[in-house]
Amino acid sequence: MMFKPKIDQSTLSQVLALSAKNLLIIAFGLNLGIPTILIPGLLEDNKQGLFLVTKDEVSWIGSIFMASVPLGSLFSGVTSNYLGRRRSLQLVAIPFILCWVVLYYSTQIWQVYTALCVLGLFGGLIEAPFAAYVSETTEPGVRGALSTMTNVAVAIGYLIEFLMGAFLHWRKVMLYCTIVPALSFIALTIVPESPHWLIMNNKEEEARKSLAWLRGWTKTENIEGEFVEICKYLDQHGVNKKMGIREKTGFFFKKNFLWPFGLVMFVYFLVYFTGGITLLTYSVNIFKTFEVPIDNYYATLLLGVTQLLGSLCLLSLVRKLGKRVILFFALSTMGLCSLSVACYAYASGIKSIILDDDDSESFFKDQTGYEWIPLAFLVLLCFMFYFGMYIMPWLLISEVFPYETRSTGCGVCSALANVFGFITNKSFLYIIDSMYLFGMYFTYAAISFVGVTVLYFLLPETEGKPLPDITDHFKGISKLSNKVEKKSSAPIKAAIDNNPISIP
Repeated sequence: MMFKPKIDQSTLSQVLALSAKNLLIIAFGLNLGIPTILIPGLLEDNKQGLFLVTKDEVSWIGSIFMASVPLGSLFSGVTSNYLGRRRSLQLVAIPFILCWVVLYYSTQIWQVYTALCVLGLFGGLIEAPFAAYVSETTEPGVRGALSTMTNVAVAIGYLIEFLMGAFLHWRKVMLYCTIVPALSFIALTIVPESPHWLIMNNKEEEARKSLAWLRGWTKTENIEGEFVEICKYLDQHGVNKKMGIREKTGFFFKKNFLWPFGLVMFVYFLVYFTGGITLLTYSVNIFKTFEVPIDNYYATLLLGVTQLLGSLCLLSLVRKLGKRVILFFALSTMGLCSLSVACYAYASGIKSIILDDDDSESFFKDQTGYEWIPLAFLVLLCFMFYFGMYIMPWLLISEVFPYETRSTGCGVCSALANVFGFITNKSFLYIIDSMYLFGMYFTYAAISFVGVTVLYFLLPETEGKPLPDITDHFKGISKLSNKVEKKSSAPIKAAIDNNPISIP
């Protein structure tokens, strides 16, 4: 009997197209992991007089990347519509490489700041072309799984960074990280441009070839029906229609924008203020403070593995359980983990965080038997963060906004979310000074439990629901059930409805 592959040719072509994009997302994950490796590395150099750094500068290293991402996010829609989805992503790869090289050769703190700022700026430019390319190139049946792969790609980036950081000097880590964006630049030259963008720019023949490539390298006549439907839909929704400023801005004051906007921003707030982000940023120093029974860098590497496992679990379960159940379970468990860590810190008299990092040659340290407690709860917190929290707002923003405001809504929400990231990382050390480490984790626990309560009443289940039904829910016309919709919607219509192209 002949072997029949589980993945058909059409799906395979879409997987390959998004794999090129996901290489850049892995590079973005490497960027997010920079402070985790850089902070303890610079503090070690500081003790040896090789690189002078203060506590305030440490807080800037942990947050300055997030501070510059919003600016890039705001301009990402413009560059995506002007240059195209694929070319915009390629553009980002070049400064990524240059900034990693700058970090490798840096000898002054301003050089580190500059590199991190530029990385954040161009990292923000990924937002619009990334979201548009995913929705415009994939079919409804595989879009959910392929969208969730973004979470996996970020986790892989973190894991690679933590793995290298556990065994290499931080400068070598910076140098080796240039390989990933270089590979993504090459890979993006092979995959096609978004057919939607090509149609919008009157390149219909190229759009046909692109769509044929994405549907399994088939002949252009085989995709003519889908191509015509896309053209009709874009024309029907006035993608190329000139609109006045008042008409455009009016969309942003309607209930079906303001309600989902507030909901998404609340979920973003929970992502950044429930302990997951600061744990990843300051993990080496947090583990040092709790004197966990394994080397601090190995413990951080364990977080990287945990992130990947959490992402894979989400990938396999989101269609079965839905977003609500996963989010409630993850957020509740994170609250319990933060509460347990806070109680341990309070009972142990741990008030501040240790910034000095002493190298340890052995994997296991001397133990009293209780040091495993904070390690276990922090690792579980990280798992739940990536299983049910980190990617959720990014999944929601592609569903809850109406067509007219989807692209702009995504950009604005992403920009404000990174402002949250900057605030939480920049203030972390100073809040601990005022309310102690256990107070910080008590606060994380309280926010988590309040978040579960609020979302129970406000968050509808959107998994598997047609976009028009979701839009009607936020308009107040109808109400979504909290059950996961198992049936898939019509392929072409759902594919086009998910298009987040902004109206020029």
